[in-house]
Amino acid sequence: MAADLLFPISFQGKMGYIDLRGRVRIPPQFDLAAPFSEGLAWIATWDPKRQSDPTSQMWKAKYGFINTAGEVVIPPTFDQVFNFRDGLAPVRVGIRWGFVNGKGDVIVKPQFDRVAEFSEGLASVSVKKNCQVLDPTGTVVFAIDATSVSPCHDGLMACERQRKWSYLDRTGKVAFELMCTAAENFSEGLAAVLKKGRIGFIDKSGAWVIPPRFAQASYFREGFARVEFGREGPYDPTIPQDFGFVDRQGNRNPPGAFLSPGHFSEGLAAVCVKRDETWKYIDTSGEVRIPEVRCHTAGEFQNGLAGIQERDPDTGGAVYGYIDKKGKTVWKPQG
Repeated sequence: MAADLLFPISFQGKMGYIDLRGRVRIPPQFDLAAPFSEGLAWIATWDPKRQSDPTSQMWKAKYGFINTAGEVVIPPTFDQVFNFRDGLAPVRVGIRWGFVNGKGDVIVKPQFDRVAEFSEGLASVSVKKNCQVLDPTGTVVFAIDATSVSPCHDGLMACERQRKWSYLDRTGKVAFELMCTAAENFSEGLAAVLKKGRIGFIDKSGAWVIPPRFAQASYFREGFARVEFGREGPYDPTIPQDFGFVDRQGNRNPPGAFLSPGHFSEGLAAVCVKRDETWKYIDTSGEVRIPEVRCHTAGEFQNGLAGIQERDPDTGGAVYGYIDKKGKTVWKPQG
């Protein structure tokens, strides 16, 4: 069974997994469950006393990992975990983070204040303002005194140091420096950068490809980025925000102004035009492919299904389900 074709679901307060057709493959039995990554998914059991965990800002829990058969392969003994990438997963014991392999062996002992999942064969970790970048063996590739070093994307890592920004290459050498307020990860060869209150996009040489003119902007996905088009003059709360998409040339493309757009994934993006209206999915030309999805929030498609969220009429809490690319409900939203 392909791990990528299992999807976490919730039923009567427990979590399990369904397949692409909505059939239950791993019965709901876990307090928390995440999507599969590299054949493993993290699961968790709540602390019986429901004590608060000041590090995760959630209830205390013990985390472990299961395989696609639902078997526990790494027992839930950790205080927090992230997904497997490049064969390793970050795990927290107490307040310190380290890494384990797919067998649960500790490859890098818990010693860091902050960690990120591996990306392109590298992981950034830090203790106070001492940042290090590790390879999948746990070897330190380079270290730098900095406020932050972002995960590696397109071979570059954004670095903030003494309120100044630059991008580092895979060896830690400065590829180029920027005069800006903030810089994001590269995606599809471009990165969003904030300068003088507006966001634009730079290329891997640091040159502006799309000048800073957006009030908000995300990363590029499938050739398009979600942005909020900025307005001149003082902020006016009576004027609705203008969200949409831009292509790599900075043109509004596909056309349309939205109250809330998602990212493109598998050729589709969820969009909502007006508050309290249903969602729909458009393709990259702007054509409506799924005309009506009645839900509170519509998510991205992954492996053929998209997660949707509704409000439980009894409790007011969020309940989750899935639809397929025809807009058919595969798993009805429920808690």
